[in-house]
Amino acid sequence: MKHVVAAFLFLAVVLASPWVFAGDQGYGLQWQNETGGWTRSTSITADGSLIAAGSTDTYVHLFDQSGERLWQAKTSSYINSVSISDDGRYLAAASDDTNIYLFDENGSTLWSYDIGRKGVSLVSISGNGAYLAAASDHPDDMVYFFNRNMTMLWRYKLADTVTALSISNDGGRIVTGSLDTNLYSFDRDGKILWTFGIGNVAPLGVAVSDDGHWVAAGQGYFNLTLINDEGVVNWSVETAGRVKQVFFTNKDSEIAVFTDTGVLEFYSINGTALFNRSVANRINTLALSADGSKIAAGFDKPNAGIYYYRLNLSQSNNTLPVTPKITILANSIDLDLAADFIAFLRNGGVEVESTSAANFEGYKNREFIIILGGPDAPEGVGGIVQNVLTGEEADTIREPGAKKMYVKPDVWAAGQKIVVLAGADRNLTAETHLENRDFLIGEIGSE
Repeated sequence: MKHVVAAFLFLAVVLASPWVFAGDQGYGLQWQNETGGWTRSTSITADGSLIAAGSTDTYVHLFDQSGERLWQAKTSSYINSVSISDDGRYLAAASDDTNIYLFDENGSTLWSYDIGRKGVSLVSISGNGAYLAAASDHPDDMVYFFNRNMTMLWRYKLADTVTALSISNDGGRIVTGSLDTNLYSFDRDGKILWTFGIGNVAPLGVAVSDDGHWVAAGQGYFNLTLINDEGVVNWSVETAGRVKQVFFTNKDSEIAVFTDTGVLEFYSINGTALFNRSVANRINTLALSADGSKIAAGFDKPNAGIYYYRLNLSQSNNTLPVTPKITILANSIDLDLAADFIAFLRNGGVEVESTSAANFEGYKNREFIIILGGPDAPEGVGGIVQNVLTGEEADTIREPGAKKMYVKPDVWAAGQKIVVLAGADRNLTAETHLENRDFLIGEIGSE
């Protein structure tokens, strides 16, 4: 189970009914059960055998994988968030009655803690069940951290509404997203390890890897970013849909992104797009098993209940084709001169993104990168080229009339391909990609 929760600030695009799938690929509905109200949050054990749901009916519900309701526990107001430990022995809930609840596997209340302020909006329990983090509504905007025995170890006030919350398997890393568009990473003692401004939109999906070494964060506007445990961006990709939730799967080797298109997009830990799997439209909240094969979901209003999906691996076509994608690094002049080249690639079915040297750190682990310009290119591109090429190769580009293409594997990431297209001046660089574009589109298509 990935201990990820998010406060959704928008509704998904309304498309047909929740039982309409994007074709017959991906996940199939196994069962549906009632919760007595709108399901605001779901959570699932690592193996997908137990499913928790929090509802506006004021109850916390627990189901087994066959859809049988094992128990339900009442609170004094509707449930905003639920989170279950990997083995299902502990289930935490955040209620609008200002209480945080911890239940055991039989539905007995181990404890409840009244924060005495605004309602509790989010909760996330560590995989081992030893710690839990919670967040309160605006304008309280507080993050709380407890051990399993109800001892509050620390609390911290953020500058604005807490939009997302995730905790590592051992509780050693806690990451929150805020409406102030920042991510905050805490250790178990409440020390802020780093903050990161993710952009102009608040992070709506945040996930911490089980070992706490990685943080995956998604914005509401088509972006997924991977950050290491020092707060440095490893890579950033553009997603096909608006990000709603993010998960680490398959022993942290993959990242799954659920978007408003009703599709889970899967990426490798290196940022390579792997495949897409359809689920359903109009999902409000989703939980994913550790191997990514089982889903517990709740839908947008007015649809009540809990829905359980399983991946049908017997279908040979259970994944959707991934569009080839390349990243172009260039200075502003060379990028302007490459307009026809970029149009050629896009007409050939290639997805093209571009970046400057100043922003390259977030793109350097992409699978296929084309660099336009030589070792003396302006705006910082030349310095990057010098790190890719040998001194002899760089000097060859500087020769009068030179037009060169160099292909370099595994420069910043395993399985990566870097292509340098450069001439002795900007016009010769433009001629270089014109002369080699047919070769390049063949190379991209073979990836």
